[in-house]
Amino acid sequence: MCRVLFGQAGLYEDDIASNVIVAGLKVASGDQREPLFASSRGTASPLLLPLRFLEQPTDWLSMDVFVFENPAVFSAILDYLEGEPDIPALICTSGQPSVAALKLLDQLAVAGCAIHYGGDFDPKGLEIGQRLAVRYSSAFHPFFFDSEAYINAPKGVKLTDEQVKSLFRQEIEWDRDLIKNMLRVGMVVYQEVLAERIFNFFDRTLPGKSS
Repeated sequence: MCRVLFGQAGLYEDDIASNVIVAGLKVASGDQREPLFASSRGTASPLLLPLRFLEQPTDWLSMDVFVFENPAVFSAILDYLEGEPDIPALICTSGQPSVAALKLLDQLAVAGCAIHYGGDFDPKGLEIGQRLAVRYSSAFHPFFFDSEAYINAPKGVKLTDEQVKSLFRQEIEWDRDLIKNMLRVGMVVYQEVLAERIFNFFDRTLPGKSS
């Protein structure tokens, strides 16, 4: 939180250590960085963007951006999409978004991007989602992160007493029934168990997706 407050005040105490992992982002053809991002899209290769990179102007295109809390899920998606000629825009926050991640998402929202977020169905994952939902308003969209995805998840682990208490203190903008359903079912669902559904989504939506 301190890093975010520093950023809002224009004080970046470390523009290298704060970074965000991305793949598949698109910039305008006249942008000097276009070859870098084109290579990432064409090879399903992740890029580590430090805050310093994001402080320089970038001409982002409007696109659907898929944001993942979980690095293992992000990596599995890259494995699945390897060999595709053009992958979707993917961002990994690795837990709570860094200053760099929020700066990137702010820029993408201004560029007209739709921000699709998916995370773990636990208090921390919901906290991240709620934070992004409030910050990006109509640009925010849950990605397999609602009651339907939770109820139909193949497996989970029991909520701890502390997690139950935390859920009672939370409110979710995009699905008013989600916390109620989580308390009723009593399970944490990690995003890894939804990987097949995510793969199937990209199979359906990517132009020319190879089998």
